[in-house]
Order: sequence, then C-alpha cells, then structure tokens
Amino acid sequence: MANFLFVHGGMHGAWCWVKVIDILEAGGHHCLDMDLPGAGLDRTPRKDVTFDTYLEKIDHFIEVNDLKDINLVGHSIAGMLLPQIALDERAGVNNIIFLAAYVTEYEQSLMDLVPAERREFFILETENSPEKSFFVEFENARNLYFSDLDEESAKNYYSLLTPQPLEPCQHKSDVELSSIEQNVHYIICKKDRVLPNDLSLEFIKKLNCDVHEIDSGHDVMLSHPKELAKLLDEIAS
Repeated sequence: MANFLFVHGGMHGAWCWVKVIDILEAGGHHCLDMDLPGAGLDRTPRKDVTFDTYLEKIDHFIEVNDLKDINLVGHSIAGMLLPQIALDERAGVNNIIFLAAYVTEYEQSLMDLVPAERREFFILETENSPEKSFFVEFENARNLYFSDLDEESAKNYYSLLTPQPLEPCQHKSDVELSSIEQNVHYIICKKDRVLPNDLSLEFIKKLNCDVHEIDSGHDVMLSHPKELAKLLDEIAS
C-alpha cells in the first residue's frame, strides 16, 4: 500500500481527483486530497489568498492527517508548490510527481512561464475582479482543459470550476530545484493544450526526473483515470 497526496491545479478543486482516487483505493492504496484556499468548497476569500496561504493549508493538512511516506502528485499550477512541500521533512515525501505541471526555477514565478497573451488576459481579468482572481469562459475551458471529454461532461466539470487568485501565481520561487533529494517524475499529457509538449520538455530539462507519457489532454484525471491510476501505482511500487 502506498500513500498519495493530490494537489489540484488552477480553478479546479479536490473533486477532480475522485475517479483516480477511487481506482487507487480499490487497489489498496491510501489517498488524500483537499481544496486549496479559495477553491472548490473552501470559503477563504480569494482576494486574501497568497502562495503562503496555500502552503499553510497543505502543511496543516499533512500534520492533522499524520501523513508519512507520501507520493506527492501536483497538477498544472500545483507544480509551483511541489518543491516547497517536498522540503517539509515531517511529511517524508518519497516521490514528487509533476502531472502536466509547471516547473518554476529559483526566483521564477508561474506567471513568468505563461504565454504572453494568456498572461495579459489573466492580469486584466484580475484587475477587474473584486476577488483579485481570473476565470475563463466555457469555450476556452473546453479547448484547454476538457479537450478530450464529451460536451456534457465538459459542461458538468466547468460548473465546478472556481476563479483562480492571481497573487500565488506571481510568487517568485525560493527553492533551488537542485536541492530536491526525492525521486522526481514528470508525466506529459501528449495532447495537452495548456502545456504543449515542447514546453513540458523545457520543464523536464530543469529536473533530474523520470519521464512518463499519457495520450490525453490536460485534465487527464478526468478523461483517462484508469491509465493515470495505473501509472501512479507503478511509480509508487
């Protein structure tokens, strides 16, 4: 049995891991996830959410649940959190798994990695938002996140998305990637429209990691849960 801690990406919530967790737990693994502050069912005011707010909730979650020997899985923007979480010696992270995730280097923010056109849109949206957050219309979400889901499923999942606070995404990393001592894995989603393969390969160059591929779009946990669960089981074995 392995322990998994799942951290969701931007605008998503703990709900996105349900299918994968069900499969892994049926195989005897122990899985936990959570809503990051201001996401899903968490009611933290989004205008107050910072990078440290994310870390504090995760740290508290690890402590309360007495998590040990963790296989840490982070999707999309959660990649910016993984190196910092891995430094928490109490958690005892075994494997760090970047799932179609951003990888920030020292003194680099996630927003530094977002294509200029999309970055400008996010900043403008935030400036016009009392929540200091950005969101996307359905057609954009359908194209970026739910590209390999049917229309009805895409609409159902879109209804669960919540605005993403900008401030955490502007945080400059204070972790040297070379200081990571755990086993690191990167999972490329071959049909990803958020992180095209060439960008994922640039992230991989920053890491000393094992590379895996799944033939899916960005939200692989929704469209290909069996394939993802199988791969995670293999990584944790």
